[in-house]
Amino acid sequence: MPIVAFTAGSLGDILAIIDLANQLRTALCESKGAPAEVKALGSDLEDFVSVLKQANLALLLHRSNFEPETRKEIKACLERCAATLNSIQHRVAVFATRLAARHGRQAVRAYFAALSWRFLGGRKEVEDLRARLSKHASLIHMWLSLSQCNGQRALHDTAERTEVAVEGILCVVQSRPPPVASRFPGFELYDEATNTSYQAFAVVPVHLMSAYLEPLIVNQLRSVMWDPPEFLEDASMIG
Repeated sequence: MPIVAFTAGSLGDILAIIDLANQLRTALCESKGAPAEVKALGSDLEDFVSVLKQANLALLLHRSNFEPETRKEIKACLERCAATLNSIQHRVAVFATRLAARHGRQAVRAYFAALSWRFLGGRKEVEDLRARLSKHASLIHMWLSLSQCNGQRALHDTAERTEVAVEGILCVVQSRPPPVASRFPGFELYDEATNTSYQAFAVVPVHLMSAYLEPLIVNQLRSVMWDPPEFLEDASMIG
């Protein structure tokens, strides 16, 4: 397991830390015969990996929502995470190398769990490692929560600006003259050709309405003038 070199807090660095934590968790948690405290450390590593995955997802999906100070603090937390995991990994690597040199690689698999206390530094050191991992996870949780608050604040500001814009549009609409139908309830236009009634929706100047109706009225009058009265029709029939 190579030592993680944390650089600029990129997503690749987080994935490297997750990979290292998973390897250590597998080595400590799945080893038969390991003390309960060592297995608990492996379980803590599993929870720690879950927190790192949340941080990775948050940075991937909401990168623009992180303020510089929040990003700086998360980067510092991840650097401390890498340092803690590297210290555990270094102890595992040194112990495994020495044991393999003396007794072969089969001995590493056979005695790794039983001797885990030795290379981890004893009960006190294991408890200290667990406390450090817990602290790192809590800090990352805290800064992720703050970043969500910042994102919600940005959404709230956007909503307020949208509300102001909508109110401005509403004022403009309300300042326009109301449609004919609202001023004259029940007022409709009837089209004899289609036998259909239409509700009036637009305000039309009088001169435009006059220009539209004038030819219609003239045509109607002409049709009436060319239509002979009934008594003339009767007279023609008698003659």
